Amino acid sequence: MPLISSTRPNPAETAVLIADDEELVLNFCQDALEEAEYRCWRADSAKQLLELVSSRKFDVVVADVHFNDDNQLNFLQDLDDQSPRVVLMTGLPSTDSAVRALQHGVVDYLSKPFEAKTLVDAVAKAAALTHELRSIKAVKALAAQLIEASGGVVETAGQSGPASTDYGAIAERLKLRELSKREIEVAISLVRGTRPAHIATENHISTHTVRNHIRSIYKKLDVHSQLELVAAVRKASFRSSVTFTDA
Repeated sequence: MPLISSTRPNPAETAVLIADDEELVLNFCQDALEEAEYRCWRADSAKQLLELVSSRKFDVVVADVHFNDDNQLNFLQDLDDQSPRVVLMTGLPSTDSAVRALQHGVVDYLSKPFEAKTLVDAVAKAAALTHELRSIKAVKALAAQLIEASGGVVETAGQSGPASTDYGAIAERLKLRELSKREIEVAISLVRGTRPAHIATENHISTHTVRNHIRSIYKKLDVHSQLELVAAVRKASFRSSVTFTDA
């Protein structure tokens, strides 16, 4: 399966954190989402939310806009490292809270009371966005590894400035979205000059499987050899502030 897929995430593999200080709301949301086969955790205080966030990664957060008596949604900052999409609930909708919500990765804003289906649909949309954003981030990271493997040196805006390389653009030029995670791992090894037998050993798979991955990589990226793959990576990097050193 491609690293970035249009298929919606499987609810059984989607972790949802429900945050509200009302037990009735927690019970309603948990029952509705577990009926749809989502995996749920619940927090009725900021302390419990922090404990849960520090112990696992969540794909979606469903929270009351006034959770923990916090009208500024500061509690959502504790989730920044995980970057889950957020569904907010409120009994008193307001323009101010809606605007603040948009600044915290909120994708839906539900006015209480709402039907179970409304909640499930909102969580499905949020889960799909989380999956897509994390996949894009992963593709960019893998593009950076491909450049490094091919001898590329990233130029920066200054000695301590941020890298100016557009890894997203490089990933698009290389069509990395079409590759599976395993295929990209094999591609990185190929660009480093690793032989198929050694790739098999490194990844604990058979040489036959590696050769199948290589054929798939060549077909998807429209190259015909290891040398052409390296050339394609360098060509894709040409307009993205990358220089190359030849050892």
